[in-house]
Amino acid sequence: MFRTRRNASASAIRRLITAGDQGEGKTVFARVLKVLRDETGAHAARTVVVLAVRSLFRRLNATTVGWRDGRLPIRSRIVGSKHICVGNGFRAQEPVIFVAVTEYAGVRYDPMIVIGRNFRSSGRVHMSAIDRITIGDDCLLGSNIFIADHSHGNYRDGSGSHSSPLSTPVGRELISRGTVAIGDRCWLGDNVVILQGVSIGPGSVVGANTVVTRDVPADSMVAGAPARVIRVFSAATGKWSTVRGD
Repeated sequence: MFRTRRNASASAIRRLITAGDQGEGKTVFARVLKVLRDETGAHAARTVVVLAVRSLFRRLNATTVGWRDGRLPIRSRIVGSKHICVGNGFRAQEPVIFVAVTEYAGVRYDPMIVIGRNFRSSGRVHMSAIDRITIGDDCLLGSNIFIADHSHGNYRDGSGSHSSPLSTPVGRELISRGTVAIGDRCWLGDNVVILQGVSIGPGSVVGANTVVTRDVPADSMVAGAPARVIRVFSAATGKWSTVRGD
């Protein structure tokens, strides 16, 4: 019984989405709803239709910002879409915030946010760039993740005049110490923070609640605040091995 309902639901979803793409949603929608009620019952029908409509709107939402074959949740915030390039297969379960800052406090920037193919996220990912953020193919991100290539103000030793704490944070100049690059097949857990000037190698895993302040080698696992390598993968053995701390 469950398999019959699941197959009917999947078929109905495909038909409804295809109808929406072809501009025939109003006529086909009623037929799909009738099929669902007959095959799965009224409650299941309503659930499947809600999911189908949600998927359709996410596809249309992605189209409005020029993303092909993507699913962009409603209430997402995309700023500077001309400076954001997203590969096919983008999926996020909850709204995201992507900001390519082209001007702030009278200063102009030329940012780029580049996301590879088959991006997956639980949602509530916030990216902000004045320089460049790059995410490779087949990456998986959890929820409540922050990635930025800049900060409000200058606080680093040996880097010119510092920002005064007497000034308001929002009024301080945006400063970038370098681009952010995340390689292919990386997995970032929930509540991860990636700061400016960081490169994360392909195949790496960043544990939940980690703050990444410096480069992460390929095929490694990091955790902590600040992040440190806790495991590395060996292609020779096909296993992850623990890295002993000092």
